[in-house]
Amino acid sequence: MPPRQSGRLTAKLQLALEQSAQTSQVASTNTAPVPTLTRAQTRPRKKQKVAGKAEAKPAAAPAPVQDDFRKVKGRRGALKTMTEMPVDILLEIFRQVEPVDLLHLSWATKDLRAMIMDSNAAFLWPQVYRNVSGKKPPPCPPGMNFAHYTNLLYGKHCNFCASNRGKLIHWTARARFCHKCAPEQLVLYTYTGATTTSKDPNILNICPLWFFSKTDSLVRGSYLLKAEHDHHEKKLKEIRNNKGKVDYEKAASKQKTERVRLAHALYAWQRNRKSEDNSARQARITSRRNAIVRRVKEEGYEQELNRYGQFRLPGVNVPTELTDKIWERIKPGIIELLEIERQNRREDGFKQRFRTRINRIVDVVMSWADKQPQPSIIPPYVHFAKSETFCDVLRDLSLTETQLQERVDELASQIPAISAAWKSEADEILRDLLRGKGDPKSSSTSVDPLGLAVTFFKCRWCNDPINYPRILMHSCLRHRLLKPAEKEDDEDKVDEEEEGAEGVDDDDDDGDDDSTPEPANIVVPATPEGVWDELSFWYSSTWNEGNNDVFVDEEASGFAAAIVKACGEDPQTTTFSRMEEIDARLECVRCSDSLTSKAKKRLVMNWKMAILHDIEVHYENPPAEQGWSLLTDEADLAKVKQAEAKMMGKWKIPDYMCTRCKYPVPAKKVEDHMNYRHSSRRGPQIDVGPPEVVYKGDIYVPLDLPMKVPPYAVKI
Repeated sequence: MPPRQSGRLTAKLQLALEQSAQTSQVASTNTAPVPTLTRAQTRPRKKQKVAGKAEAKPAAAPAPVQDDFRKVKGRRGALKTMTEMPVDILLEIFRQVEPVDLLHLSWATKDLRAMIMDSNAAFLWPQVYRNVSGKKPPPCPPGMNFAHYTNLLYGKHCNFCASNRGKLIHWTARARFCHKCAPEQLVLYTYTGATTTSKDPNILNICPLWFFSKTDSLVRGSYLLKAEHDHHEKKLKEIRNNKGKVDYEKAASKQKTERVRLAHALYAWQRNRKSEDNSARQARITSRRNAIVRRVKEEGYEQELNRYGQFRLPGVNVPTELTDKIWERIKPGIIELLEIERQNRREDGFKQRFRTRINRIVDVVMSWADKQPQPSIIPPYVHFAKSETFCDVLRDLSLTETQLQERVDELASQIPAISAAWKSEADEILRDLLRGKGDPKSSSTSVDPLGLAVTFFKCRWCNDPINYPRILMHSCLRHRLLKPAEKEDDEDKVDEEEEGAEGVDDDDDDGDDDSTPEPANIVVPATPEGVWDELSFWYSSTWNEGNNDVFVDEEASGFAAAIVKACGEDPQTTTFSRMEEIDARLECVRCSDSLTSKAKKRLVMNWKMAILHDIEVHYENPPAEQGWSLLTDEADLAKVKQAEAKMMGKWKIPDYMCTRCKYPVPAKKVEDHMNYRHSSRRGPQIDVGPPEVVYKGDIYVPLDLPMKVPPYAVKI
């Protein structure tokens, strides 16, 4: 196709050619020189200077031009060639969309905006509003731009800062606000007037209001548009006569009534639209969830799905249709979760079987322990299960319940030996701790260092000093489950998958991207051997499992040594039981000297309370026997006993343990418990003394009692 040429330029070129031909004819008949129409020579092009005679290097290949759109998120520029289509085709396409789509098209490019907002395309907006599915919104009010009306109904942009966070709608003002612009553009209306504006009732009565609940930027109340208030105020000031003001107020009041009526209609339409959208969204979610459940059942994971819960599966709460492509992408993650659930179910089955078998050993051990003198020292029940004697029997799942009971009864005779071996091993561990601290008393061969009055331990979880043999029966070291650190990664992964199942981002599972399904992780199958190896994590741990939960309490031992010396005893040889027999009372000299009142009262306590007193009050001072004074005066001791007896009714006494029913019994209800529960009534001639003496053999004091027990400190 030849290039386009202008008719005017073609005519001028033809005229120039004819004049040139006539000039040539004159030159042939006349010898006088005639100027020609030849073009002047152009200036010669400069040559690039080359240094020396060096050979010119070949020009480097031009760098590839990077597409700028790769650096921009979104599809910017994708519609720039859309306006090259015929206009009638574009308008026909635009007639088929909905209002919000046409609004977004008008924001895409300047050309599209000029085409859509042109007066010749005014028929588009009424047409697209007829395309709205469901209940139609009220028609656009006269004098309001269709684009502004569409943004009010469907958009999210603030009318003042153009941000996409315009969630607050003032329906009577017909404007959207973000939380930043709302306090600046709206004014709270109260019964005493509107804040930051004039209190002229004539102006306030013609300004339409709208009620807002409490938001991040607005308090609860009715608001008017500040710009509208200023507009009415300015107009009324410009009107000089009263009749004009009255007419203006009537017209504004009528306009306010119409806007309020339309505002309530728009608000009702919006609520109805939200309800319809939520119903449609929930229907899509339900359809997708049912499709996923159906495919999961086809894979053979129905039991696991019932246990795990279909609502917890990733991707079920997304309001998009489930396609084959989407299913292939989310299937590995779902199958992996259900496979883990299947193995967890098998693991729980093995745990239940092992727990039932261990309980058979527990019954045998408890019947043996009931026959021992109380309080007795026995290992935790799980120690018997892990011992070589019972371990093989419990792990053999091929044995029937009858065969298992027979084997356990046969091995019951070895329970005393297992218990004695455990106690010897635990005692040696404690002695090693004392030797590791370089304690001189631990090298003594005449007295067992474990029984000394200055030997105290502490566990990882308690601050209370623990003596021997209480440390062997301490509950923190016997009934605590271990926490497997290797399972933390699996829990984090499950949390991420559950977070992805919330369905907040609809684009995560829409299937439009080209992502391939990730390979599923290898799920470790549950086996009886693996479940048994983790016995300490789901049943119970043995005493001081790992040998890192018991420590020597050096602070308590140091204070105890000073107190034992204050009692006139040797810390290297005095045992704990010896100090209990002495039952000495000591006065804290430091606390008595610090009193400034004239009627000074002396603080007196037994030796165990003295150790705790030093730890809690005088922990900053080094242990010193000079800080304590042993009470030897009979009159002072009588006052102490009298004060302790007076306070004994107010102090909380630890519970006793009943040897018959194995339940704790409060100290004040021991007699009632023995009389009415076990029909064990004692004669009045022997009902003298503490309950453990009166009912000796029926109740006993547990070993694992805290060190802080009555009698507490008293003042004399």
